Amino acid sequence: MALIGRGGQGVVRKVRYVPTQQFMALKTVPIADSVADGVKSEILMELTALYNCASPHIVKFYGASHLRGRIQLAMEYMNAGSLAEILSTVGRIPEDVLSAITLRVLKAFHYLHVDRRIIHRDIKPSNILVNTAGEVKICDFGVSGQLANTLAMAQTRVGTVTYMSPERIRSQPHSASADIWSLGITLIELATGRFPYPPDVTNSPLQFWSLLRLVVNTDSPTLPEHFGFSPEFHSFVALCLDKDMEARPSVTELLWHPFICLDANVSVDQEALL
Repeated sequence: MALIGRGGQGVVRKVRYVPTQQFMALKTVPIADSVADGVKSEILMELTALYNCASPHIVKFYGASHLRGRIQLAMEYMNAGSLAEILSTVGRIPEDVLSAITLRVLKAFHYLHVDRRIIHRDIKPSNILVNTAGEVKICDFGVSGQLANTLAMAQTRVGTVTYMSPERIRSQPHSASADIWSLGITLIELATGRFPYPPDVTNSPLQFWSLLRLVVNTDSPTLPEHFGFSPEFHSFVALCLDKDMEARPSVTELLWHPFICLDANVSVDQEALL
């Protein structure tokens, strides 16, 4: 089994399902021994319900199991990896390709937000996957919320909160617009090759609480002017990163934004990305 990903909640390995010879991604998440068996069964049922989706823009879920202190999730294998991996190779992703990627992500949001009434809560480059057929799909919706909350795992890791909206950081009630904020942060990072908040505050490494204060107390980040991005791209990101959650547009409204209409037919295949 080849290791293809590692995060705060577990590891992901590429495996082959012997009966069909199909490759899958197997995510393994540890569970504390103190969690009752009944709770573990409930988690499995909730995860199965969450992943029982009929959207071509969400990774397929094949099943979940509990084995020796671990939850294992069998999911579709996306052979080109995540946008985080691609970004580490190419440095920046072109605007026209980002427009096409964003269209696919918004279609996934529409299915979750409108059809299923689900908030993803963990949108970031590593949770947007692509394959060599040019498909773009999001993953890990529900897993971060259900496992982290139910199993009392570390929800305050920097890796979890860096894309979190101001209202979530303040522990205020939030809505699907929190995913829209995370998309805006993600787009700036993919377009520029760097996370939009500064790597340091006062000539020292950015600390956890410093980052939270920056997100809550400073103006929203914007796309830099010197890259020459289109007015449509600037407008789209600005709308996503409105600090007033009520003012952020819904996924339905964003699907009609000119940035999405610019390059809806651009390929997101390996040649376009690499």
